[in-house]
Amino acid sequence: MAMVRTLIALAAAAGAATAAGAPPRGWNSYDSFNWVVTEADFRAQAKLVAEKLLPHGYDTVVVDYLWAQSLQGWSSRSPPKLRLDSLGRWQPSLDRWPSAAGDNGFKDVASYVHSLGLKFGVHIMRGIAEEAVEANLTIPGTGGARTGFIADMTRRCPWYTPMVAVNLSAPGGQEWMDLNYAQLRSWGVDFVKNDCTFGGNFAEDNIKSVALSMERAGGGWEYSLSPGNVEPAEVPHAQAILDDVTMYRVAGDDWDKPSDLLHHFAAANLFQGLIGARGREGRPSFPDLDMLPLGRIAEACGTQVAAPHCRPYHDTALTRGQQRMQITLWAVARSPFFFGGDMTALDNFTEAVLTNRDALDVNSRSTKNRCLVGCSSSASPSGPVVWAAELEQPPSGGPVLVAAMFNAGSAAGNVTVATSDVGIPGGAKCSFRGAWTGVTGTVIGGPAPLSLRVDSDDAELLVIEC
Repeated sequence: MAMVRTLIALAAAAGAATAAGAPPRGWNSYDSFNWVVTEADFRAQAKLVAEKLLPHGYDTVVVDYLWAQSLQGWSSRSPPKLRLDSLGRWQPSLDRWPSAAGDNGFKDVASYVHSLGLKFGVHIMRGIAEEAVEANLTIPGTGGARTGFIADMTRRCPWYTPMVAVNLSAPGGQEWMDLNYAQLRSWGVDFVKNDCTFGGNFAEDNIKSVALSMERAGGGWEYSLSPGNVEPAEVPHAQAILDDVTMYRVAGDDWDKPSDLLHHFAAANLFQGLIGARGREGRPSFPDLDMLPLGRIAEACGTQVAAPHCRPYHDTALTRGQQRMQITLWAVARSPFFFGGDMTALDNFTEAVLTNRDALDVNSRSTKNRCLVGCSSSASPSGPVVWAAELEQPPSGGPVLVAAMFNAGSAAGNVTVATSDVGIPGGAKCSFRGAWTGVTGTVIGGPAPLSLRVDSDDAELLVIEC
């Protein structure tokens, strides 16, 4: 009976996490494998995601960056060896994705992922490959338009120069985009991470073109934007494309550096007013704070494909307290949760923080998410930070409130916030518990603040019932 109750509880948690209105959640290959992930790697990771994380709502696995790129690498003297088809569309590189032989693409991989109960996602760069432009290929269904005339060569991706934006006003431009997303849908792709499109690389026309192509290929896509590592992301840019997307990266790459973690507080503060705003197909959209570089991971490796640091080789450099800070911020800011660590080396602590029930609950279904203390949108914090939110009211009555208490200072100390700011009614006696330490206590709405001692570079997530 105990096992049955456990399975029922896990199923309920997964249902809450993946319910309509929740941010996407899953695993992405980049933090562990950079761009050198192979089919064997990916299948092994997906199997473990299904076994260990799917019960907690992690239902999507994504092949990141340059899956059409040969492992031969590239340099300034040798252009990248992308595998393209006769229309100039990316095809999985055969030295890493053997099941893609012929015109099979990702069909076998997607079928395997779907058999595990997961969704399948891919990363794709903005625009068209320069190789396809130079080949001047005929675009079917356009009356003779060619790829040599649909590129805007003045809008090259600055950090991956072989890709250039598509000129959507050119004959055949939108039709070529449609062919790309028809191909992805035929392979079984559910989720697309579109890079070099947001932040300092904002490309509104190309974003809307992709959204249109997705609509023409059939509904149900999850559409994610990434800036690469080019900032800043701007609120007006997000407002311009909310109807087209599911999630959009609002900061540069997040690696296992304390400075990266702290920098994301400012990004979360800047975009807090757009959390859950109406997005693609009428569903909520979410500012994305990037993947979670926890567990065993790699580093950015560029062209050095044989280097050990291109694959999982070291444990995250974040302390356990910093990892709690990260999960707590991602939870209360309702950022999508995409784990980046090696599933074959998943340790007990990492699994526990990724599957903390309170953190996932706050991430899935909280409202009125807001920063109250330490709320700079331009500078990293160096002291106390407090965020608050509310959970859906239970049938029994009173509100369930959330207070995320962070200490970004150099020493342990009290993190303090007014009870009225958290939403505690005056005179109400409320109980709280900590998601991480299990601390319990009571707080009364009134002049005395809510105060909690928090270690340096650590956080506590309080769930408050009144």
